[in-house]
Amino acid sequence: MDIRNESLGSIDDRLRRSDPGEELPCSGGCRARLLEAVIAAVAVAAQADGRIQPSERMAVMAVLNRTGLVEDAGMPAALAGFADCVAALQAGRVSLPQLLSRRMNMLVGAPWSLLVVQAAAEVAEADGPLCAEEERALLAIRRAAGVMPPPLPPRVAARPEVPGAGERSPEA
Repeated sequence: MDIRNESLGSIDDRLRRSDPGEELPCSGGCRARLLEAVIAAVAVAAQADGRIQPSERMAVMAVLNRTGLVEDAGMPAALAGFADCVAALQAGRVSLPQLLSRRMNMLVGAPWSLLVVQAAAEVAEADGPLCAEEERALLAIRRAAGVMPPPLPPRVAARPEVPGAGERSPEA
């Protein structure tokens, strides 16, 4: 779908899958919307640091092949959609929150949202360790998909050192 002509969709487009290990949805509408979400997420992740490396482009193709969302004949169109998303983000025609909310609104909380997050992380990591911009982009993708990391455990208060048997405390 061309980014300039996309609509927000409806609640009827949501994926209702019970097991993320199940085969990908076959219906044209849901499958197409899932592909759009993956393409948007990998575009956001790839261009987050301001440039798209060849390793990130290869990771995009690998993700699209591995997910089964794109058949061989559909790869050029999927890559064109990726390029459209990148161009729109870099030209400022669409903001990152707009793109993610439009493309991922049907995934929020659905089992398939994790696939989108993992695809984006793979692309972001393809050119090496994550930079701060890539980490922020992945956090935005997680939020848009409704997949937040578990909260960190509360910090354990530092325990004062207790001298062992036969030792003197430093205060004495």
